[in-house]
Amino acid sequence: MPGLDCGSCGCPNCRALAEDIVQGLASETDCVFKLREKVKKLASQMLDLSQKLPPTMGPS
Repeated sequence: MPGLDCGSCGCPNCRALAEDIVQGLASETDCVFKLREKVKKLASQMLDLSQKLPPTMGPS
């Protein structure tokens, strides 16, 4: 967890969220900062995939 203790996940601090994750009560992506990292990574992967179109699907 980033250790910012922003509370935007609904937990009072990052440690409480980490404990909830370990207990299976929360997900790492409940943290908006971790969610943003994951979305950024997925967007990058989608861009990479979009540039690897098969030759038959490329522009004509």
